Amino acid sequence: MNSALVEKIRAIERKHIRRDDTERKTSEVLSTGWADVDRALSCGLPLGGLHEWFGLAPASANASGDQRLWRPPVCVMIHFASRVLETGEPGRWVAWIGRRCFPYPAALLRRDGADRILLQRSLFVAPRNPTDRLWAIDLALRSPAVGVVIADGSGFDMAATRRVQ
Repeated sequence: MNSALVEKIRAIERKHIRRDDTERKTSEVLSTGWADVDRALSCGLPLGGLHEWFGLAPASANASGDQRLWRPPVCVMIHFASRVLETGEPGRWVAWIGRRCFPYPAALLRRDGADRILLQRSLFVAPRNPTDRLWAIDLALRSPAVGVVIADGSGFDMAATRRVQ
């Protein structure tokens, strides 16, 4: 590869990589807290990457084509968001983007309500359309204050999905 091209690519990467990302090793993983799942994933979920999770709509919704009944696996996302806050840097936020992936606030409380950190560190963003949702996701992913982004990617075209990746 041409050395001038390599230098241009490195300059672009330096411009867009957050300072804390340069210190993070790509081999870092987040333990799920579930031994069997961690073993299946070879130690846990890689940090700093995109993880896609799909929820299922009831069979009646699939037959009628009504996707309003679709629900993501929010309880799993709540668990992983808690793990990020427990093991990550203090002061980070969880961004929940898109109403379809909003958890019930009481579900964010742990230890019978004594532990409110996940609720207190959650930011709920409700964009009106897929374009605004993509913008909010992009902004949250670039923010050094956000430790995890949980977003509704429904309605995204291939270009939007690649942009998030």
